[in-house]
Amino acid sequence: MSDGISGLQDSDFGQNRSRVRRYQHALMELPSRLRLAGQSAWRGKERGMAVIAGVFLASLVITTVLAYGVGLSQLFFEESLDSEPFDAKIEFARTPVEN
Repeated sequence: MSDGISGLQDSDFGQNRSRVRRYQHALMELPSRLRLAGQSAWRGKERGMAVIAGVFLASLVITTVLAYGVGLSQLFFEESLDSEPFDAKIEFARTPVEN
């Protein structure tokens, strides 16, 4: 640290700034904040692609499991209908005719 006088003033700190000075400071900081946001997005794109791939694979697995479950339930329902005894059965001795 140097013992010289620093170039800081009371208005450089957020507590003593007026509203106009705060807006001016935020506007001046915008380019560096946008640059940092761009760098973070660029560096994090692999992470973003991993998230997208993970969501896609998870939805694929869920769809497959649901389709398999529907197929099994249809199969068991069909098998249960085959083994169901008849409640009533009508047999005609001859072919029915009208009137």
